[in-house]
Amino acid sequence: MKRKITLVILVLFFLIFTSCISSSESDINVVKYTPLQTYPSWWTEKNKSTSKKLYFYAASKRLSSPYLAKINAYETVLEDISLFLGVDVKERYMAEFISVSKIAELSAVIEDIIVYEHSPSSYECLVKVSCPTDILFINGVISKEEFESKRERISLLRKQASDAYRDNRDYDALSLYIEACLIAETNTLFDGKDSFEDLSAKAERIVKNSYLSIQSGPSSAEGQTFVMRRRFGIIHPVIKGAVVEASLTSVQNSLNPIYTTDEKGRFVYLTSLQSDKVEGSVEFGLLLPSTISHFKTKRGEAFVKALKNAASKNKIALSYNNERRITEDNISLLMMFYDKNGLIVQYKDLNSSFIEKIEESGKIKVDEDTKYGIQNDDQGEKTAESIALNNSFDSRFVIVVIGKVDEVSAIPVSSEKAVHIELNAAMADTSSKKLLYSSSSIDGSGYDPSEDEATKKAFGMALDYLYSVLDDVLYN
Repeated sequence: MKRKITLVILVLFFLIFTSCISSSESDINVVKYTPLQTYPSWWTEKNKSTSKKLYFYAASKRLSSPYLAKINAYETVLEDISLFLGVDVKERYMAEFISVSKIAELSAVIEDIIVYEHSPSSYECLVKVSCPTDILFINGVISKEEFESKRERISLLRKQASDAYRDNRDYDALSLYIEACLIAETNTLFDGKDSFEDLSAKAERIVKNSYLSIQSGPSSAEGQTFVMRRRFGIIHPVIKGAVVEASLTSVQNSLNPIYTTDEKGRFVYLTSLQSDKVEGSVEFGLLLPSTISHFKTKRGEAFVKALKNAASKNKIALSYNNERRITEDNISLLMMFYDKNGLIVQYKDLNSSFIEKIEESGKIKVDEDTKYGIQNDDQGEKTAESIALNNSFDSRFVIVVIGKVDEVSAIPVSSEKAVHIELNAAMADTSSKKLLYSSSSIDGSGYDPSEDEATKKAFGMALDYLYSVLDDVLYN
């Protein structure tokens, strides 16, 4: 008997619920969507708030009925209002919003609503809601005076960040933009250059454009010199005051020293830090400001994820083995250089000069290997490290060098060309498949009226530095 009563109640509940949805759907203006259908002008011009009104816009997910699409859009609007007020009001106002399409306490009204039918089982609702800003301030956790104070603070931080960037202090600018984002994170009324979206985009762009490489030139007795530059620009300006972390791992222990670039964008990695270790690797990368841990909202978390993703793509990893030294007479050498179009170029004198330097002590004989080449469409997938470890060579030990042109530009007020290149180099013991040395990015620059000659000079500069590093691996 009880089961029959329960079943009857469930059936009645279902019928009532269905009738409510049907009744609600009958009040909704549904427009059949076509490929030529355009969204309303207010949707394409959204986020243009006035000083007296704040507008909230929402589009629902595509759902199975007009009613469900409308409910989803209303929920989204209430979530945005909650974000502005600093308190969750969805549960408080949802019933009123659904029944009369407005919120009396906030003087919030729906100015326009439209539902598109994409298919018989796919509906999308667009809604535009306006609220008087004075009412929002009264009901929110922030006063109008506090809001204006925060806006002034954001404007000041934005100006300071811009000044820092002009002075090549990109890391300081990044920290300032992040601080401004923390203020703008929880308030959708900040617009234009003060909006969270604009500020976070500038911060993310700084991280994406920060470019770390090994400094070409004479090696230092202390260790290896790195330089941080902007990825784009005629002369790739250096970045002063950037903070870089060296994540050093080994069989025995690990250290994570922190470096700050000097006025020339450089820092020196002290190789003595690894002297007590048998083998390991060290990875260098931009250390993001600790303030990124202070974000609380979903968009703040998405911003932090984007920053970390951008920083992860700008790292240099070095491998080392302090026990292994070359004891055999012969080494295979594979050198491949590519011009700006990705085509192989020959610089036999550069190859010969590099070989002569390695053979100077008379202990090692270098055999140049010309069997292996990389096609233009393979360059992005092949690295010196992968070639050294996954291919056969005539000698047990191999050195692989891949050089690519990074940028060619004309120097202002000059007839010379400026060519920037990157070398990717690795040295391996092919019998044990062990890396003895690996560098993902060594930069070089060359200047000459002839683009080809400038390219050759850039490769030569980077090779000089590479030799100074390999000399320690080969003979110490």
